[in-house]
Order: sequence, then structure tokens, then C-alpha cells
Amino acid sequence: MVCPTDHTGANPDCSKAPHLVSNSWGGGQGRPMFHEVIAAWNVAGIIPLFSNGNSGPYCGSANSPADHGQVIGVGSTTNADALSSFSSVGPSTVGTIKPDISAPGSSVNSAYNTADDAYRVLSGTSMVSILMITVLLF
Repeated sequence: MVCPTDHTGANPDCSKAPHLVSNSWGGGQGRPMFHEVIAAWNVAGIIPLFSNGNSGPYCGSANSPADHGQVIGVGSTTNADALSSFSSVGPSTVGTIKPDISAPGSSVNSAYNTADDAYRVLSGTSMVSILMITVLLF
């Protein structure tokens, strides 16, 4: 990720590293297993964005690695701009407010993995992560 290669794993070209990565990893809270990856991305100037989780809306439900202080944690809202009933919230285990940003993530028409032209209405903070790349890059 920090220094991409060609399809054979050769010819690294660090100038082709992304500016932003969107992720739907995680589970649990305060998990350190992601910290090395996040630190490497931060050093490389890559902004990590993570889904906050679908364990909410109870306080302290923000999931790792979105609960890390050096990432953008994203939550979900409804089309009425209210917090989605499933969207996890902070504070994180280190006291930071999460999510950092929220956007529509309930009933989103999304690409689906059954075919190149398949779509399905889905809900979750993962739907927001995909949307936020578009918002932050454009």
C-alpha cells in the first residue's frame, strides 16, 4: 500500500501510493493489532478512514480500528440526517470522540458481489466509508 508494485510484485513505485484508504475492518474495541499499519500509513502521508462499526447506537460502541486516534472514523446517518440505529459511537477507549464524521449509510444502493452490474440496497458504516472517499477526494 505504501509503495505499490506491479502485478508480479516487482518495480515498486512509491509515488503511486494512495492519498486515502477506506476500510471496513474491525471488531471489538481498543485493539492494538492495527496500530503498526496505521502508523506506517500516517508516516507515508496516507489518510486512513475506517467504518466505525454497526454495534450502536450505545455510547462506547465504536469499534477498532476506527476508535484509533490517528484515523477518520465514519458513522452512519439516515436519509433524515439522524443517527442510524446501528451506527457505533464513542467515546473510544482512549477518550476520543467517534465517529469523526457521519454521512448517509442507511438503505444505500450499492454495488454487489454477484456480478459486475449487480446492485443491492445495503445499510452499514461500510456504505459510508465508500461514500466518504468520493466526498474527500472531490
